[in-house]
Amino acid sequence: MTNFLILILPLFLFVLVWFGWTLNKWAFKIEKLTLGGFNILFDNPVKLYKRSVQSFLDTKRTLFLIDPSRDNFDETLTSYYKTYEFFRNEMKILDNQRKKGKFFDGEQEKLYAITNEIIQKLNEFLTSHQNNFKRWYKYVSDNNEVKVLNDEEFLEFHLTPIDKIQEQYYRYNEICEGFKEINQFVLCV
Repeated sequence: MTNFLILILPLFLFVLVWFGWTLNKWAFKIEKLTLGGFNILFDNPVKLYKRSVQSFLDTKRTLFLIDPSRDNFDETLTSYYKTYEFFRNEMKILDNQRKKGKFFDGEQEKLYAITNEIIQKLNEFLTSHQNNFKRWYKYVSDNNEVKVLNDEEFLEFHLTPIDKIQEQYYRYNEICEGFKEINQFVLCV
């Protein structure tokens, strides 16, 4: 009897997992692939996606509201890029079902469309602002001086508040407007 259970139990679990995955009842997510170590999460793809996005967004205040007087734009741009990568990776949970033609309800399709829109909006913002600002920021940080716009004066980078430094960026108004657009977009989604 014990030998029978040892043989049947793994087979039964394998069949159960296979049916759950093929019938779109569960989603598999491998978080870290290491030799012999990965997580298999048994859950509905929509629930898995929502839970993952919710816990991620709980840590992303600047997506919803940026404060130019307190927030470092360099760190915020890095956070936005990580958010872009996160949504691109999480979209695979929904995309896998989409490729199989297994959208059983409109909710998955709607989440896919919203995620795609978020990715496009972040991509547009980052393409417009990330490279220029990061190059400027690295230069002024490395040289420890920032030329004050429309003046011959210089500020010492490491002894000046971040808001005064960022105000000297040659596209400051444009990047602030871009941040506001992202904030408004995320709040409306």
